[in-house]
Amino acid sequence: MGFDPLETVRVVDRPTAIALTGISPRTWDRLEAKGETPRKTRLSANRIGYRVSDLRAWLDARRIGTP
Repeated sequence: MGFDPLETVRVVDRPTAIALTGISPRTWDRLEAKGETPRKTRLSANRIGYRVSDLRAWLDARRIGTP
């Protein structure tokens, strides 16, 4: 399968973002209240999500140990 340019900007909803990161909704809420979750992307007046690329970068930044 080839490179999909939309994959880098694909946006997922909050429940999907939480599931992809593997943390609980309660932990997500706590991190969000402290401003420690990936940035949100507004798709419309009533729809907000998270870019998959931002989720990947956020997870990479939270890695522990040397590469």
